Amino acid sequence: MLWKLIGCLCILTASSGLGYFQGIEYRRQIQEMHCLEQLIREIGGEISYTKAPLPEIFLRTARYCRSPYSLWLREMAREMQEKGAVQLGVLWENRTRKILGTLPLDSEEMNELSQVGYQMNHLDIRMQEQTLIWYVTRLEERRGRKEKILYEKQRLSNLLGVSAGLFLVILLM
Repeated sequence: MLWKLIGCLCILTASSGLGYFQGIEYRRQIQEMHCLEQLIREIGGEISYTKAPLPEIFLRTARYCRSPYSLWLREMAREMQEKGAVQLGVLWENRTRKILGTLPLDSEEMNELSQVGYQMNHLDIRMQEQTLIWYVTRLEERRGRKEKILYEKQRLSNLLGVSAGLFLVILLM
């Protein structure tokens, strides 16, 4: 009887913890979106003020950001210097999916980020700035919507975790 009770407590604790960590994952997704917004704004600012080539802008921006963003920007700069900016769209998409693919972003957000390079490929400086502003605006809107429902999602994932644990305990008894 004691072992059943211990087993039930373990199941309930594990399922509750799983629900709790799912709620934390929602918050982490919003934080990553905010970091990405700041990074894209910084790249846009560098383009606006320095008018430097993109590889130089990427290297300069990589110094001030955390991993994996710094690795992403350094890889982009290195490959652009080797292959030229002609293939920016393909290069941007490949590096984004390879290096930033582990970030907790939705597939829709990852697809939009991957497409930014194609949109910037053959544009002048002013249009590149506008492309980045458009992307940041879209990201802000999405993040705002997610922040509005964050509390409900966290509560729901906690409730589902506890409910699933109780269901398993009842089922196993």
